Amino acid sequence: MGFTTGDIVKADIPSGKYAGKYTGRIAIRFRPSFMLLLPDRRFDVHPKYLTTVHSSDGYEYNFST
Repeated sequence: MGFTTGDIVKADIPSGKYAGKYTGRIAIRFRPSFMLLLPDRRFDVHPKYLTTVHSSDGYEYNFST
């Protein structure tokens, strides 16, 4: 289950400051956590809370609400 920068993922974070369900893009870094990029904010999330929705394929996709 590898992730790449730009993948669209669902994050289900059970507890902590950012507890909740989110959908957004990720940025891979040299840490045990990834940066979850949302339209209005960004924060670190551990990969065990992530599920891939769409793998990065070179095109840019928008979020619909």
